[in-house]
Amino acid sequence: MKSKTLILMVVAVVCGLVASYLTSRMLAQNSSAAVDVPTVKVLVARQKIQWGTKIKEPEKLFVEKEFPQGSEPKKAFTSFDQLKDKVLNKTIGAEVHVTSDDVMKKEDSDLSYDLPKGTRAMAIRCSTDQSSGGFILPKSRVDIIAKTQGDKGPEARILLQDMLVLAVDSKDNRDPEQRAMNMAFVTLQVTPDQAEILTLASGYELRLVLRAQEDHDRVTTKGVTNGDLARVSRNQGTEKTEDTETPAAPAPTTSPRIPSVPAAPPAPAPVPEIEPVLPKHTLTVFNGQNATRFITVLDPKTGRPLVEGVEKSDAAAPPKDKDVKPEQPKVEATTPPRKPL
Repeated sequence: MKSKTLILMVVAVVCGLVASYLTSRMLAQNSSAAVDVPTVKVLVARQKIQWGTKIKEPEKLFVEKEFPQGSEPKKAFTSFDQLKDKVLNKTIGAEVHVTSDDVMKKEDSDLSYDLPKGTRAMAIRCSTDQSSGGFILPKSRVDIIAKTQGDKGPEARILLQDMLVLAVDSKDNRDPEQRAMNMAFVTLQVTPDQAEILTLASGYELRLVLRAQEDHDRVTTKGVTNGDLARVSRNQGTEKTEDTETPAAPAPTTSPRIPSVPAAPPAPAPVPEIEPVLPKHTLTVFNGQNATRFITVLDPKTGRPLVEGVEKSDAAAPPKDKDVKPEQPKVEATTPPRKPL
């Protein structure tokens, strides 16, 4: 009995060893087969992401998850660069992958998605001649100059500097083949304080001056008035004459901000109005030694009398006819008065 039991125990141990060996071989084969299968990394959300979110830092919102090749979600994003600056058009749950159908296309997104936090988009009326001849395009940088009415008359001063142009009329992208364009409105990126300034300044004349794209320096100016224009005009030197040549005045150390403006010519003296001479007819009536003139003024258009008058009588000249004698004055007899008794 003991030998049989020993034999059975030996057989059982051998069978266990064989089973263990076979099991380990099978596990090794399965593990090697699993290692040989390629995988694909897909981005899934770390947490719930709301609709309309702009993905500026995708590493904070998404994590990579491996899927066996062939079983990964279709159209899923596989790198963080693909999701950068995308805008979600639906809400994404946690551990859910995001596809190209879950983000807005560029033509579907509006201008608000390009605004940094704390800024606004504001449009101002500005024609082509007030906007550097139409060379201001989307993404340009400009200074805004306002012409106001000061205590000494009109005054021009830089109002805002280094402003970003978001759109020109309804175009927010540049056309590579278009270097200039006509415009009626310009949309700027502003802060709330700058929006209030532009709202108040909209009642004045505004001009947009184009800046260099990489120039962000701020300058300080004192503004320009009519008196400054007169001084700049006098500093430009004198012109040459035919008899003598006068050397021009030395150029100022600093270049003037505004070109010289020629003085306005003196206004011509007013021409006095000349009253028209109206035709008139004169009728002279002699009555003895007295002459009376009747004067009638006629309308030059209709020929009808306008004014009738009589001048003072003058002594008549003696007649030229020799046969006609001047009338002698009559002498009347008078009776002397009686003396009282």
